Amino acid sequence: MTKENTERVLRLDEITWREKAACVGKQEFFFNDFRPSAVREAKKICASCPVRMECLEYGLAHIEYGIWGGYTANERKRLRRARRESLHVAK
Repeated sequence: MTKENTERVLRLDEITWREKAACVGKQEFFFNDFRPSAVREAKKICASCPVRMECLEYGLAHIEYGIWGGYTANERKRLRRARRESLHVAK
């Protein structure tokens, strides 16, 4: 992890959109993305979250583990790859 990424991760508590997140107080579902039941519950919570896109973009930018914006780490990895490929094709 680069110094820049480390600093961003350390400042996660400063991100104001998190205060509006539907997952506040329910973190036990979001960092167990190896348990299918936790993934399903997290995705249900994310589906109605008013800051889902902000959360997803944070997860994509920081390559975090767990569920961010309704996506698992592996799903975000695929999404990042697809975005890079679409940018490459557009050039």
